[in-house]
Amino acid sequence: MSNLCLDGKIFQAALEETATQLNVKRENLNQINVFPVPDGDTGNNLLATLESALQETENSNSTGLAEVTAAAFRGARNGSCGNSGAIFAQYLKGWAAAFSGLEKAGARQLALAMAQGAKKAYNTVVNPIEGTILTVAREAAEAAVEESATGNLAKTMLAAYRQARKSLLQTSRAMSSLCNHNVIDAGGWGLLIFFYAILKVMGIQDGEAEFAFKPKMYFFQNRERFQFINPYDMEFVVSAAADSESEIRASLQELGSDLITQSNQGTCHVHIHTTNPLTVIERVVSLAPLSDIIIRDMRSQHNIRHGLTEGDKNYTTLVFGKSPGFLAMFAMAGAEMAISVNAVKKKIRLLEEYDLKSTLLLSLEEFTLPLPNISAVVVQEEVRILAALVSLYSLEKPSFEAVRNAAEYPRVARIVRKNNHFETYIKEVLFASGDYEESVAGAVSILEPHKGEVLTIFYDKVSSRAALEEYQTILLKEFPVLESIEIYYGGQDDSLILSLE
Repeated sequence: MSNLCLDGKIFQAALEETATQLNVKRENLNQINVFPVPDGDTGNNLLATLESALQETENSNSTGLAEVTAAAFRGARNGSCGNSGAIFAQYLKGWAAAFSGLEKAGARQLALAMAQGAKKAYNTVVNPIEGTILTVAREAAEAAVEESATGNLAKTMLAAYRQARKSLLQTSRAMSSLCNHNVIDAGGWGLLIFFYAILKVMGIQDGEAEFAFKPKMYFFQNRERFQFINPYDMEFVVSAAADSESEIRASLQELGSDLITQSNQGTCHVHIHTTNPLTVIERVVSLAPLSDIIIRDMRSQHNIRHGLTEGDKNYTTLVFGKSPGFLAMFAMAGAEMAISVNAVKKKIRLLEEYDLKSTLLLSLEEFTLPLPNISAVVVQEEVRILAALVSLYSLEKPSFEAVRNAAEYPRVARIVRKNNHFETYIKEVLFASGDYEESVAGAVSILEPHKGEVLTIFYDKVSSRAALEEYQTILLKEFPVLESIEIYYGGQDDSLILSLE
């Protein structure tokens, strides 16, 4: 085995084997998912990330090691889900960087790739924590670098694998959250599965088999309600220059925890846990546009995983939308997941976390879900989706008719900028045009406010808020029947959306 080398075909085969094993063991990984929060999705997230990496290598039609690892990183980055997925994507970025220009790699190049991968993984996490996948990656790389002096790839890979296995067992003692539940780090286990896959496809034999956990001993079985300080799990892509990553990090660090950023070729993929998704969205869009937004309620994930209920509600709600601010408000209004339509098409595995037969699906647009007998209620205005979410308090899954009735309850006007003037539309009918203040006041007048009603204004750009707040007092004087005026960032295409109810 001294003449063994790692090439593109072997690496792709290892990715395929990793995805196969993650598919078999993902529920095991989900059930020991304690850190950073027990939301039970590490197996799902790693599988989605690896499948995306594998798909990209297959699409690239390349066989060289450099091209295959570069494709794997692109796919993993674009399809990464959760903390573990983001970290694993950056780990693969290190491998791609180390193998740049190479058709194949020996012991020294493999050790360098592991070292680069560990470094990239650490750098992507704003506050790295030891006793996690990061520690497993670093200590495995150190063992590989030491053994690579022999020039023997098989011995180098074995040294890395054995150290990773040892480090993974140590994670159960390194962190109190893992020790208290007698589990190892789920993300670190995923990395070990990747190492074992490389050994398997290269035909390298080892006496220490990869883990096969026994449920009663290892599975996370905490039935207590976990207190989520930052209950919303957010992921999104920012269109930003390479030097913008530090600015993005600095702007978000105070708004949550578990912040991870992945910058590459004009984009920055961001992951954060927060208590206020709308504040995060507003902070980011003040710097650059963002897309592919996914917001998940980790409290709900935890409760679903452990059979807990909130008020005996027997269904979950998922919303497929478009505008960043509205997606944040959907999550805060009670949707278990709010996701961009374009993102759900890329990350369809996210839907597998939910029992879709007992899930209410709301969508801004019609599109075909690759799932049999599953359909969504299409509501073609995001403000009406929001109205439905805040109006429905049923403990039983509501009918499509009930959702549509709730969505039609508010009276809505859209104000669209046309060159130097604004046009007011109600149900796609043009009612008036004029300057900014005339249009807002005119739209409110057309909607005919009644005593005690609340006017909500959704604006398109963060910079618009100051002007609206100044005008708010004038509007309240002009329409004294209004109970109040609320102003929110929606990020929609229209300049303003007014909702009265």
